[in-house]
Amino acid sequence: MRNLRLYITPLVLVPLVFSGMSVLASLLIFSSTRAAIQQHQDPFWPVAFWTLLVSTFAFLFGLLVVWMFLRPIRGLSDAVESFAGEGDEAPSKSKSVNGRDDDLVRFKRVSDRVTELLSRMEVKKLFPDIIETCTSMRRLLSLVARIAPSDASVLVMGESGTGKELIAQSLHGCSDRADHPFVAVNCAGIPEMLLESELFGHEKGAFTGAAQRKLGKFERAQGGTVFLDEIGDMPLNTQAKLLRVLQEKEIERVGGTATIPVDVRFVAATNKKLSQMVAEGAFREDLYFRINACSLEIPPLRSRTEDIPPLIDFFISQMGVDTVISPTAMHLLMIHNWPGNVRELKNVIETACVLAESSIEPEHLPSEFAGDICPMKVFQTVSSGDDKGIDQAMEEMEKSLILSALRQAGAVQKHAARILGIKERSLWHRISKYKIDVTAIKESLG
Repeated sequence: MRNLRLYITPLVLVPLVFSGMSVLASLLIFSSTRAAIQQHQDPFWPVAFWTLLVSTFAFLFGLLVVWMFLRPIRGLSDAVESFAGEGDEAPSKSKSVNGRDDDLVRFKRVSDRVTELLSRMEVKKLFPDIIETCTSMRRLLSLVARIAPSDASVLVMGESGTGKELIAQSLHGCSDRADHPFVAVNCAGIPEMLLESELFGHEKGAFTGAAQRKLGKFERAQGGTVFLDEIGDMPLNTQAKLLRVLQEKEIERVGGTATIPVDVRFVAATNKKLSQMVAEGAFREDLYFRINACSLEIPPLRSRTEDIPPLIDFFISQMGVDTVISPTAMHLLMIHNWPGNVRELKNVIETACVLAESSIEPEHLPSEFAGDICPMKVFQTVSSGDDKGIDQAMEEMEKSLILSALRQAGAVQKHAARILGIKERSLWHRISKYKIDVTAIKESLG
């Protein structure tokens, strides 16, 4: 006969023990009360005795459970705080009377930190080519990881320069089609007369200049992924033919009559509002719903400024130069609106690396950055006739820079120090000097 073993987890055992103690206490109190009544005695003392005994045992058992479970959690909290640097964030206002952090608040904060670190590790492993720090990009990449294994059509939306093709490549790379071709088509860069030939191919003699048969993008991508960039610029008649390919999974070459089955996944991208174009009749509604089975929206660079420093480091490393960026230049890059997004940032850094010798300064940045240079504001303040001297004006400028960096970094002091180009301890002393309430900034950012 096989030995049967029953495993009970502490999550079940602890409630069972407390329930058993409650039942035992009820039985003991009932028995002692009945015995006292039968003997014509006052039942108060027997009931009080058993109540005190069971309560003491329950209290001691509760302390044992807390010690067994919370001791390793507290050790983990200490390890995580020392490793991840809880100095990243403003000191918590959730304090007990003796000034120490409340354990529950501390455990929750550390748990959130561990979850964030694990999320970053997962994202880095799945998407090593994508630089991300902010929560919105990690959320987007987590969605990419969930969508990638399916064959559903995906619509990637975002402003020009945000990296829509990189997201499409990530979808392909994380899918079962990764070993097959990834073929990109720029619908805006191909003349209307040639677009159908590029997509579907053509037969020999189909039109003037068609000296031989040509395979289209769909055939070249057989088994893989077709990326239709700027699909909002596709002509309406080509949209109708694309819809048929999506529905029937087959194509006809230009000038041909035979149908050719194709097995591809469709990923489309646009920087336009397709829903508005549908309402205006500039885009087919049926095609819109076909390609929009799953949608991904890439946030613009101006809404994820914490990604700017690591992106700058990446672009500088790509240039292969030993160049650093000054705090003033970093501040100007952080407050720029970036209408061209990551593509614009890459061009600015590459140009600055060529112009700079060892350090990128404001004068190495494009002329549109000059209007934000803070020393000019100091000069205007000192020369405006106010009673402020240069020391006070400099202090106000420094405080303004710190406040701006904290807002841009989401009130995370580690990121703010990096934006300013100073050490965390130095930033902490300046925050203390100017009595800046970092918690209030964090709450105002929501």
